[in-house]
Amino acid sequence: MTRVETVDLATTTAAYYAPATITSANSQVIHVAGQAEMTKDETVPADYESQVHLALLNLRKILILSGASVKDILKLTLYIVNYNSASRVHTRHLKRFLAGHRPAITLVPVARLAAPAWLFEVDAVAVRPASAVPRSLTGTANMGKLDVQCCVRASTSRVISRVYALAKRFGVEILEQNTTGLCVLQDVDGDCSTFEYGELPKVFVLSSSSERYRPDPRYGRSRLPLSIQFVLETQSGIPMTFEAYLWSRSAGKETLATSAVWIRAMLGQDLRDISALWFIAYCKAGGGLLQMRSDRKGGGQHLRIRQGMQMISKSCPQDDGLLPQAPRAEAAVGRVLQLRLLHKAMMIFRTPFWVEKGYCGLIQSFASPASVIRHTSSLPDKKYILTCFMASDLGRAWAALPTDGRKAALIKQIGKLFDAKTEAAGHLVDLVIYEWVNDPYSGWGCPCIALTPGVMDAVGETIREPAGNLHFAGTEAAVRWRGYMEGAIESGERAAAEVIQKLNAASARL
Repeated sequence: MTRVETVDLATTTAAYYAPATITSANSQVIHVAGQAEMTKDETVPADYESQVHLALLNLRKILILSGASVKDILKLTLYIVNYNSASRVHTRHLKRFLAGHRPAITLVPVARLAAPAWLFEVDAVAVRPASAVPRSLTGTANMGKLDVQCCVRASTSRVISRVYALAKRFGVEILEQNTTGLCVLQDVDGDCSTFEYGELPKVFVLSSSSERYRPDPRYGRSRLPLSIQFVLETQSGIPMTFEAYLWSRSAGKETLATSAVWIRAMLGQDLRDISALWFIAYCKAGGGLLQMRSDRKGGGQHLRIRQGMQMISKSCPQDDGLLPQAPRAEAAVGRVLQLRLLHKAMMIFRTPFWVEKGYCGLIQSFASPASVIRHTSSLPDKKYILTCFMASDLGRAWAALPTDGRKAALIKQIGKLFDAKTEAAGHLVDLVIYEWVNDPYSGWGCPCIALTPGVMDAVGETIREPAGNLHFAGTEAAVRWRGYMEGAIESGERAAAEVIQKLNAASARL
């Protein structure tokens, strides 16, 4: 692997860039021309942040084709039109792109770039080992050594067979999610209001006149802002962030705030960090946004396994340690996945005081720390649990707190949400925190991967295509219910059928 060493001054060690970098003598230098924000059909989004995403994606593709990676970058030069030093929004996306790597970086403000629509451009100097071989982005890995050997990678709770059938087979019990009682909505100021499950939160009822609504029989009694409904219906391939897309549809502040909560809960991301097209495809795969979020029959949150989903995955074939090289298209997707901040905290209480007070346990919050809280108790086991999800920037602030501070922040929020300060503090038995970002298999994509603008345009559906004897299965490769167990099952069955077909073909030639 190429080694890039940084040279630091006393004043630069905390910066996300280095003043200088050094590489070894046996490396080849790669000079990358300026990469702009264009897709294959030369589409350029109008907003600045979407352009940053696309330019960095194009740079990543060039590095992969050259046999290098982001960690092989020695130097970056950024060219920014109408640069505003008080609003350096590019740094957020650049830091995520670099993922801790610190190349030398120079920023050059410019009046304009080669094309009038361009607002951001980046060029690079990188290195690769002298033995590295450039690959085609559509090339496949050489898996000849495997012959027709079949291996299973990462057999966690995300990759299993039919959930319901396996639950019965392994003797685990299925629990139905509680939808009886009031839900709670917490606004950005921390104030709380309640509504019946299935009804419309007051934030929509009290919306400004600039936000228009329409009833839709597909959504039952609920109504959604036009901007959100349009996102779920459109087939547009616009290469922009979801936030930029909502702005382009004249979304109001309520739509933006509610969408932000959904994105944080469903993908652990923020609106400005994911592709609008990806989220549209994600919702379409699950039958629509409300069906995906529903706790009722047919919804994505309807059923749980009493003993935990891991009881099924532990009974399936486990990782055999084999890690074959991925083909270029899958490598491009894998390297662009966002290392999202998504924490799950299970608060175990002595009593289900929220149920006793008439709440169902479902919380949606625009404030911190938890964006979504769900009732995940196992009544047969007398385990009364509220599971809190902390994501994106709000989650990052909570994660920076010491352990006692994390616990205190959640107790305070629970107490306010259910008007139960005494119970929240006095009835807490234990707090169990799980950080998905540290999981070796699902840290990049639990509950599902989230792509930046331009990735789907670059690699399309190749994420599920076989590469020689290498077959891909996972909830992110599903056609339906992507990001859910049903999607993982469908994808596993599809990959298994491909392998069986290949094995049968090989046997017929013998």
